[in-house]
Amino acid sequence: MGISSAHVAAHGWHSAPHAGDCSEGNLIFILYLFIWHLARLMEKSIVKDYLYPTPLHPDYSHLFQDQFAFRPTGSTTAAVVFLLHTLTELLQTA
Repeated sequence: MGISSAHVAAHGWHSAPHAGDCSEGNLIFILYLFIWHLARLMEKSIVKDYLYPTPLHPDYSHLFQDQFAFRPTGSTTAAVVFLLHTLTELLQTA
């Protein structure tokens, strides 16, 4: 492999496009980023508007009382505190 072919391999199609170069690849990449961001916004909206309110609905709240993963503020710390509190209450009543 000569110097010129090594230069092409190092700086050929792997190199970043120049600013102002509106090739088809750049447009596809920009479209991909736009669609990706749009999908993320829609996902956040659906989760916030439809999935998070479900555990708070009176018909389903009893199913999610001990499920910390389905709460927006749920955490491992909250689950451990709840378990310790429940265990303490059970030991005091026994």
